[in-house]
Amino acid sequence: MDWMNDLMALARCTPWYQECLENVKAAEPGFLAIRQTLTPAQQEQLDAYLSACEELDHCLTLLAYQLHRES
Repeated sequence: MDWMNDLMALARCTPWYQECLENVKAAEPGFLAIRQTLTPAQQEQLDAYLSACEELDHCLTLLAYQLHRES
């Protein structure tokens, strides 16, 4: 997907994206520490929820791209 490569290239030079990325990286150790306190079943449930949220975000990104191409 060429558009995905273009998107990632744009993200690498966009300060807002880079700031968001740094925020995620800073929060990850705390998240992982909390996740480790959960049972394996709870971890799976949490992971499934996060994956569903990520997939929803990916879907929205693709829809935005398609809307832009159609206009």
